[in-house]
Amino acid sequence: MTSAHPLRHADGAKEKLLTLLAISACAMFAFSAPLFPDANRYAKTLIGALTLTALARGERDRELFPLFVFFLISLGLEVTSWLASFQAAQFHFMPDSLPRIEGVGKWFWFLLLAFWLRKKPWAPGLFWTFAALALVVTPWILGDGVKEIERALAGYRIDAGTRNAQHAAMYAGVALIGGICLIIDGSTRSDKRVLFICAGTALTTTALFYLYGTQTRAIWLGSLFAIAVILVSFSLLTPTLADRRIKKKYIIMTVSLVVLVGMLAAMQTPMSSKIERETGTVSLALQGKFSEIPLDSSGVRIRSWYYALPWIAQSPVFGWGPDGSKLIMQESDAIPAPLKSRFGHLHNTYMDLLAQYGVAGLAFYLGLLAWLATRLIQAHKNNAISPSVFLFGTGFLAYWLVINIFESYMFYDSGKYAFSAVLAGTLSLTLKPRQSATAQEFRQEYA
Repeated sequence: MTSAHPLRHADGAKEKLLTLLAISACAMFAFSAPLFPDANRYAKTLIGALTLTALARGERDRELFPLFVFFLISLGLEVTSWLASFQAAQFHFMPDSLPRIEGVGKWFWFLLLAFWLRKKPWAPGLFWTFAALALVVTPWILGDGVKEIERALAGYRIDAGTRNAQHAAMYAGVALIGGICLIIDGSTRSDKRVLFICAGTALTTTALFYLYGTQTRAIWLGSLFAIAVILVSFSLLTPTLADRRIKKKYIIMTVSLVVLVGMLAAMQTPMSSKIERETGTVSLALQGKFSEIPLDSSGVRIRSWYYALPWIAQSPVFGWGPDGSKLIMQESDAIPAPLKSRFGHLHNTYMDLLAQYGVAGLAFYLGLLAWLATRLIQAHKNNAISPSVFLFGTGFLAYWLVINIFESYMFYDSGKYAFSAVLAGTLSLTLKPRQSATAQEFRQEYA
């Protein structure tokens, strides 16, 4: 039987194909970013091309417009930072011929991902599954696998196949937050309880092991803060969970016990002796004796931040340009001359934003996080997202605020990936109230 509207039917088929192709590219992005840079570039190119095609066909989403405005502002910041970089020429940091877009501009991959993930109720879950799988297999593909596990158990610090231990720990912290939220979700749902609890337990256990092996204090601090935010938020969500089968106190006790065991295990590593050793560093900083601070891990950070302040004050509004952090580290007295070549940033996203983009850049970043937090809260109030998604989003934002005090994750590909992966899924789920889709519904739609 011939369709009464053959053109409309063909249009619908094209849209379905376009959507399926784009969601597949998003899943490829989620899996390949930490593992296969070349494949990730192909995924990004495909996502960009498909997004342009959809926009050319007239597709829009009014709810994403504020983020599009943020993106345009980010491009403006790149231009002002480039203009500010001309003043760095006196220190032999020559400006680029054109503005860079790899700083704040690249933060907005999550906007393109959310544009496609919002279309199907199963898409964010698929996307996060591939991202979690990538984090789990990275130590086996890029790292030393069993040998690294043995080293971690012997008390050595490992990097699990990433840039360094700090970045591996950052991934593990995100996985820990996700695992805990899966356990909470499984414990409060009437269906698929075992699946969600088992998946959450596996992810949480894996994350705790790599937090133990990477021995990164800032990530433990950020994780504990995030878990506290999650548990407090979960307690406040009691009215919406009143009809669930399990009492909140048992969930809170279980999660707290798991984290406590992980902390006690971590304290048996050399990380605990580092904390004791660097207490003196913090004490010298509190006394204002910055020139006496040793060049240990905490000392390098504290000295860098202190000696950066006069430089930031010289160009406070738009910073020193994209090489501003490197300029400060090279020209200030924070680090002795023989060691300066080893340091090119301030180990702090907020300080690096001030150095490179000025107060304008810092205000932009905090404004973006505030908008995302507000979006999550509004979506929760409107029942557009499940409590577990709300907990995951708020827990991640709390975690991200803390860990970026001690490392400039927002200026590394690993940090931009983690930021995009979490926010793409949570943002896409806030756009419309949605029901979960079954595998049968998925097959029927694309059969």
